[in-house]
Amino acid sequence: MRPYPRFPRARTQPAWLYTVAVVAWLASPGCASDQAAPDTGVAESEAIAARSFTDSGLEHIRAEIRTDIEDGRIAGAVGLLAVDGELRFLESFGAIDREADRAMRDDAIFAIASMTKPITSFAVMLLHEAGRFDLDDAVSMFLPELGGLDVSVEGGRPGSQAVPSERDMTIRDLLRHTSGLTYGFFGESRVDRLYVEAGLLGGSGNTLANLVTGLAELPLKHQPGASFEYSVSTDVLGRLVEVVSGMRFDDFLQQRIFEPLGMVDTGFLVPEDQIDRLVLTYVRDGDGQLVPQPAGDVSEAPSLLSGGGGLYSTAADYLRFCQMVLNGGELDGTRLASSETVTLMGSDQLGDRPGGILGLVEGFGLGFSVRRTLGDPPLGSVGELSWAGIRSTTFWIDPEQQVIGIYLTQLSPFDTGHGRQFRRLAYEALAQ
Repeated sequence: MRPYPRFPRARTQPAWLYTVAVVAWLASPGCASDQAAPDTGVAESEAIAARSFTDSGLEHIRAEIRTDIEDGRIAGAVGLLAVDGELRFLESFGAIDREADRAMRDDAIFAIASMTKPITSFAVMLLHEAGRFDLDDAVSMFLPELGGLDVSVEGGRPGSQAVPSERDMTIRDLLRHTSGLTYGFFGESRVDRLYVEAGLLGGSGNTLANLVTGLAELPLKHQPGASFEYSVSTDVLGRLVEVVSGMRFDDFLQQRIFEPLGMVDTGFLVPEDQIDRLVLTYVRDGDGQLVPQPAGDVSEAPSLLSGGGGLYSTAADYLRFCQMVLNGGELDGTRLASSETVTLMGSDQLGDRPGGILGLVEGFGLGFSVRRTLGDPPLGSVGELSWAGIRSTTFWIDPEQQVIGIYLTQLSPFDTGHGRQFRRLAYEALAQ
């Protein structure tokens, strides 16, 4: 397996050098599918050439994305495909800023929103592997505020009553979203309304510590362990990392994940000299037309380091994280976690528990959605790991077919169709 290129960071190199690096790497020996396989000591007749994607299939992908842009469905996108450890497709389309006529670029920086969650979950698993806690330890052992919470019981009459929780939420519950916590804006229960009114994820000066304190004042929506409920659980995990490691959450991610993996453009801020690479988020006005949403000041880290949705990244950076996961915890000779830890993260933890969101969840591991069925049409593999962000970013990792796909656009509210179309076209283009 050839290592992925570590692209020059544009803050010290001109932007054109990024494209040169990609082109040079794609043209290098062993990258193209018609190149001879590297010498592995395996007899030539036994060597297996890396699979790729058909030219016609890739052109179909390009055409569909361009049509989406021309028809005003999105303003721009970056698509990436890798198979068998080889980068096979990395292209940009449309605009970073349509109104300023600034073209999209391969190294564009996106707000990846909930694609932050697998990274946060991996950080937690690093501490678990180091023996700092067991997954079934009560969260209250480390965050005492979250012990002994009540659970709201919604009856057929107006209002609700609260009953004591049968047990405290565990770290495993946070990782698989069975903690009893919620988000608030995906439901209409009394607890959802309380979350929205509390504004726990908003407001200047809020911190992970303050978030946990605020959650302790609200009832749980479900008994811990009873049901999947997409929630602020992963933000609580960020605070858990801080308490257990004794480090700020962003510093832990930088030292333990981003630096070892060479993820040079991933973090909770976009440096001021890189703002021109930040993709604008678009929303629809009353006439259904795309209009840009102000980005605000992103050049300084926010006070709330959201483990559930606060990171910015690029397609190339996120590929390095995905390939490390696909490799079982290792990339380019650097091992971050054991293969057993990564296998556990990718194993369904929900069983027959109820729950789901937007049709995205079949199974759920420790930080990833886990595919249980092939679907219709049957594409990909059972055991595929994936997740998406509320600004319409998405990725998947297919351990069986050794495929990684990343599709980044910035459209709010979340539209699942673009990422699903990219995935479908990618598998249709994959030469078996």
